[in-house]
Amino acid sequence: MSTQPLPSSFIKKASDIASFYGFRHAQSLDRELPKESRLAISGSRDADRVAEACVTCMVSRSQKATAAAAAVAAEKNEKPQQTRAQDAMLCYFTNPTPSEAPHGINPRDVAEFGVSIVGSSGSIGEIVALKTLFSILADSGARVRGVRIGSGGDRDSQMRFSRELSAYLKKRSADIPDCCSKSMAQDPLSMMRCPGEVCSKIIDEGPRAMGFLSEKSRSHFREVLEYLERAGMTYELDERLVHDPRMPRVLFSLDIENEDHLIVGARGGRYDDHLRKLSGRKDATVVRASVFFKKKGLERSAFTYDDREKRAKIYFVKLGLEASLKSLTVLDSLRKARIPVYQSFSADKLGPQLSEAERLKVPYLIIMGQREAMQDAVIVRRVETRSQQMVRLIDLPLYLKAV
Repeated sequence: MSTQPLPSSFIKKASDIASFYGFRHAQSLDRELPKESRLAISGSRDADRVAEACVTCMVSRSQKATAAAAAVAAEKNEKPQQTRAQDAMLCYFTNPTPSEAPHGINPRDVAEFGVSIVGSSGSIGEIVALKTLFSILADSGARVRGVRIGSGGDRDSQMRFSRELSAYLKKRSADIPDCCSKSMAQDPLSMMRCPGEVCSKIIDEGPRAMGFLSEKSRSHFREVLEYLERAGMTYELDERLVHDPRMPRVLFSLDIENEDHLIVGARGGRYDDHLRKLSGRKDATVVRASVFFKKKGLERSAFTYDDREKRAKIYFVKLGLEASLKSLTVLDSLRKARIPVYQSFSADKLGPQLSEAERLKVPYLIIMGQREAMQDAVIVRRVETRSQQMVRLIDLPLYLKAV
């Protein structure tokens, strides 16, 4: 079978798909950062620097929002409240490092299109990243055979597992090959990354990382798995995925069925602890996901894109996890109908979303709560008159085109 060519505008198409789920080009971030904090995102195209810049931008936004809220509260003689900035969702492309490239692929031979969600601590971060990957792959013709996924949990979960693994490996020290005995003494988790048959057998007979997850980490991971089941995606648990130096809390990898396709892999995960170490912010959170594709034979136009943001006249308000999950299907239908909307996956309360919609000066709101999600419908509200109407999801694209 001959290799399927990617469209010459692959980056543009991938960026366009990502934008409908709320992602912006990383290069646009420089316009929002204070001058003294700008990190030259447009030149670096580095995932870690993108995430760091997002943290800086969110802190700056939060400070501005809090100051504005304090001014309003002072006028009303009320107590000011801390105002949280909405999450930052950015896309970028780069050349992957050896540790990022798919296994068995020379990083020089591939390029990476990535998305980052900074500020979302709930499972919706992984879910949105997975949905974005699925849509990009489906649009390019790559078939996903299944998903491998694992969870190391939060820092405490990983430390408990590391201690248990270390004690187990000491008991098996006589069986460990010389190639791993030295590195194992310094870092027990390094054994998890050894592809050797003997080391693999020793690890398979030892403690399981997922058995040490805290209740919060277990609940978080369960929600991600439930989404994969609801999306009809076949998945298998792979505990070895999560053990790398960046201590990912969750890691997933999508296996491509048509191996001759120019897309050679897609993977991502939650790297909260890694970002906290980089940024010095104890509350920093980030989910990253990437598509890797072959560079050979692609024209320069495959790497061009339009970083202008699409102006929308609609803000999508979602209340609760059920509505957030259902909204992914809604966004997919609106994307195919070329109807852009604003939305946030981190805000789950009505007030912050309405405030953001007011800031953006949109004339229309789409509102979905649990009841609407169960009824496969939304409320469409005209902001100026506050008149509203219940619209079935199947009719929504045509309805919105008419307003």
